[in-house]
Amino acid sequence: NATERVSKAAVAVTANPSRREIVVATPEPASGSEVKPNAAMGAARAASKTYVFDGVFGPDATQADVYDSAIEPIVAETLEGFNCTVFAYGQTGSGKTYTMTPIPLRACQSLLSRIPQGVDVWCSYYEIYGGKVFDLLNERNLCPMREDGKKNVKIVGLREAQLQSYDHFCKLIDRGASARSTGST
Repeated sequence: NATERVSKAAVAVTANPSRREIVVATPEPASGSEVKPNAAMGAARAASKTYVFDGVFGPDATQADVYDSAIEPIVAETLEGFNCTVFAYGQTGSGKTYTMTPIPLRACQSLLSRIPQGVDVWCSYYEIYGGKVFDLLNERNLCPMREDGKKNVKIVGLREAQLQSYDHFCKLIDRGASARSTGST
């Protein structure tokens, strides 16, 4: 980020959106450090790994960039009848909430603006935490996951709310967000 660039901090992860890759490198010690260069450090530099993804967002990407590139196409597929999921996974404190919070709001606004009058829209809000599924619209009710006879995964007892409006959706999101688990970094 900008603070790290100004302080000339060692860069451990770099993103190259045009090549859709992330490079994870073992940072070299800061100049003036008591650690002397040796063969092991050379090996550490050689241990850098490059990972290629369907898409990569650099540190200057905005939430709107992420939504427009990665989520809006999924919204369009939903309207074509596909079941779609947007899933955030990562270490506590890595930015999942910051990145993901506006996504349901933008997606709902987009969906509701395109759905014909008289079509019912339902939503649920759950969290998988510690290997368990919690219903965030129903007082963090613990819900078991089961597979039906058609190999579809079902979350038993998950509350589904019929959306009345975009404002109603926002209230449901606020209620669910207040029930989320949060851990210290």
